[in-house]
Order: sequence, then structure tokens, then C-alpha cells
Amino acid sequence: MLFIPFKVDINLRSFPFLTILISIACIVIYFQQVASNKALEKSLVSFCHGQSTDSTFALVLEKIQGERSLSACAELIYTIFSSADAKQEIAAFTDKADRIDAFPADYSRRYINENLSEKYAVFEKFNRVRNLTALLMYSPDSYNVKNMITAAFAHGSWSHVFGNLFFFFAFAAAVELALGFFTFILVFLALAIGTHFAYSFSLFGVADAIPTLGLSGVVMGMMGMFAYLMPTVKIRCFWWFIIFVRIFRIPAWLLAGWYIGWDIYNLNHSDSQSNINFVAHISGAGIGFFMGLIFFRKRKAEIKRDIVAHRV
Repeated sequence: MLFIPFKVDINLRSFPFLTILISIACIVIYFQQVASNKALEKSLVSFCHGQSTDSTFALVLEKIQGERSLSACAELIYTIFSSADAKQEIAAFTDKADRIDAFPADYSRRYINENLSEKYAVFEKFNRVRNLTALLMYSPDSYNVKNMITAAFAHGSWSHVFGNLFFFFAFAAAVELALGFFTFILVFLALAIGTHFAYSFSLFGVADAIPTLGLSGVVMGMMGMFAYLMPTVKIRCFWWFIIFVRIFRIPAWLLAGWYIGWDIYNLNHSDSQSNINFVAHISGAGIGFFMGLIFFRKRKAEIKRDIVAHRV
């Protein structure tokens, strides 16, 4: 089944320049992420191929990864490269590694750690490719405001990109035209920063917190803002199930309530390893709605009068 909100059921009467620009930026950035990943993969394979004749590293690789293969080497080095602290990641691999049979346990761990550290140092000198996704994503223990913003433009897959952008355009275009160019920029930044702060606070003190990326927190913020400013305006939604296709028009307040309700349910019932940031979704919706309630009451009344006048 497929259910996608795609258009506000009112005449926008203007061009949502920033909404389009942000959407294009997300697509272009993901193209760059894909190119970066391919270049990094090529660099990893080339490096590991060059190390294939080193019998000592092959033994270390077997004790850590369980096999002596090009893919095992590439996966190991990539994991260390992508970590926030390479030295700590190497130590973690060392602790989990099987003991080298001919060595005592302590000496085996030290031997594996030293060999892997040396090999990773060689890779760092060999590699000329940056991991763009890692540079853009937000780590919840960093409180890095720059990455709170860049992470909103980065995504994990094409389905992630377009899934977010469908929802983003459905709500953000109308919010942009309702609030104006500069106010919309401030709202966008507030949502990007606010949702990432919320994610950090929800994981305060949690070890190995998962980094996050994607526009979904901002999308839910735009949905919350829209539901406040134009609660009775209907959203056109595309529904497809096997051979059945329909277009539904659903009031903004009901659609927002549905999605927020499901996110709250999923936050409390989903697997802790879920790759969906429900905290960003829920906090985004709350931030968007309450920003509207606090700062845009007058604008809401003006919009209501405009909608009534236009219908008349």
C-alpha cells in the first residue's frame, strides 16, 4: 500500500522558491554522497588488494572478521574509518577478536591491536577520499550546530530522499508563502537545530548513540506549523493498494494528528535499533506547532480571512 500527501488543496498563487531550492539541494547533495561512497569503496578495495600478500595482516583479519577476504578487509577498514574515534574502534575490535593460538591472551590482544593500528595508519596515508555522509551527519553527543543543519540535507538512500521531499513539498510550500522568504528560513533553521537538540537530549548519557541524517524532522515541523496556521485546509493524498487508486482530501489537523500519533506509538513500540528517528519526527511536529502558536497567531487570523475571502 502507498499513501502520500502531495498537494495543498488551495491556490498558492505564487512560487515556493525556497521549498524548491531546498528540495534540489537535497537531491544534489545525495548525488554527491553516492559519488563519495563509490570513490571510497574503490579506495578501500584498492588498499585491501595491496595488503593481500601480507600474511600477518591476513591472520589478524581472520581473528577479527572470521575470514581472510577482500570484502572482510574492506568492511573492517571502512568501519574504523567511519567511526568517531578510530583508536577506540580499533580497541573494540581487538577486545572482540579471537586469540591467536600460539600466543597468550594478553600478548595476542596487543599484537592484533598494534598490527591493525599500523595498517589503518597506512590506509590513512593511502586514502584521498572523504566520507561525505559522515561529514554531514549529526552525532548526538557532539551538539555541533553546523552538523544539525547539514544533516537535514543529507540522506541514506534515494527512497529516503524522495519520501521526505514528497512530504516536504506538500506542507512547506504553503508555509513558505504564508510566512515569507526570510521568516521561512528562520523557521527551517529553528526546526533543523531544535529537532537535533531534542535527539541529543533523548540520548543523553547513552553510549554508542547512532548518528542521524535526513529532512524528516523539518518535514514534521512544517506539518505541525501548517496544522496550526491552516488546520481546516485539506491536503490531497494519493492512495494506492494493489489495483485500487484514489485521491483523498484530508484536513491538515487530521493528517498531522494521524502521523504524529503513529510516530508516538512507534517510538514506544519499535525496536531500539530502528533506523527511523522518531524523536526528531515528534519534536519537529511539536516545535512547528508551538512556534506557530507563539509567534504567528496574527498571521493565522490573516490566513483564515484570506481563505474565506477567496472561497467567497
